[in-house]
Amino acid sequence: MWHGLYCCNASWCGRLYLIESAAYWAMRHYPGAFRPAVDSGGWAEPLIGNVMAALDSGAGDVIGGCRLAGRAMRARGASVHYVTGARRAPRYPPGMCERYVVPDQDLAERELAPERKWWRFAASFNVAPSRYVPAVRLHDGCSEAVMMRWGLIPSWAKGDLSAGHWLRLSCGQLERSRLFRGPWLNGQRCILPFAGFYTWRLTGAGYRQPYFVRAEGRPVVAVAALWDRTEDDDGDVIEGCAILTVPANAQLASIQTATQEVPAILDPEECDAWLRGTPAEARSLLRTAPEGLLRSHAVSPRINSLACDDAALVQAVRAVA
Repeated sequence: MWHGLYCCNASWCGRLYLIESAAYWAMRHYPGAFRPAVDSGGWAEPLIGNVMAALDSGAGDVIGGCRLAGRAMRARGASVHYVTGARRAPRYPPGMCERYVVPDQDLAERELAPERKWWRFAASFNVAPSRYVPAVRLHDGCSEAVMMRWGLIPSWAKGDLSAGHWLRLSCGQLERSRLFRGPWLNGQRCILPFAGFYTWRLTGAGYRQPYFVRAEGRPVVAVAALWDRTEDDDGDVIEGCAILTVPANAQLASIQTATQEVPAILDPEECDAWLRGTPAEARSLLRTAPEGLLRSHAVSPRINSLACDDAALVQAVRAVA
């Protein structure tokens, strides 16, 4: 699989080739390092995600490519640890939208009105990465409702899950991201129905206080996303998606202290233009939510456990100072 990627990247600069090689070597030799961080309240994405972050930030030195990635993540506020012996995944910042809430299917269909309905799902209050989630996309000129894996796996991965999956992408990186440029320019846009999402605020005492964020007066919101398809040598196909994020408004920026970004929410009348428009037209729809649209409140740390999935997760509690 990776030899094919080398060929695909032959026209790219040598540093990209070598840093990707370093990332792939690390994944193959240290497979135990890539797993959910038990105490993180979210998902520790694979090391190659850090390497790509270094590439997108313009890292030039190919020696110690993984450590370059670590420095790039530290510059973004992450706490990255290099551990020998007992191996751990790099720690990501307490990021936005590691979990979200899927609405009831009937509510989603009334809001998004897909022309073809292939999906089947129930409401869920604790949706985590790698789960299959409802999405609406364009196919043969019609909007269709399907289930996709949350976590975009690039088409060049040839179905290899160890190549990593990407949960979200800042809209500011759309045009220059090597991973997302293809799906973006090919019009592989989709919409995910949200009833709300969670974010974490790091307190002065080092406690991660979870918050639930929802749209005022809108039980379902349309969140902009990209999707891609990868197929392994046996013909098995995986279709995955990644959420697009935009700068948080002033109200949410005080809570989302790690990345200062939140999901890109589309107005109801913009959904068709997002799916059918040109890249330039779609790009104009990615903007910060107006003040007053989103409401937030502190919730129980039960959301940190994937074993919990009930309506009590979104009930307000007193925030830890």
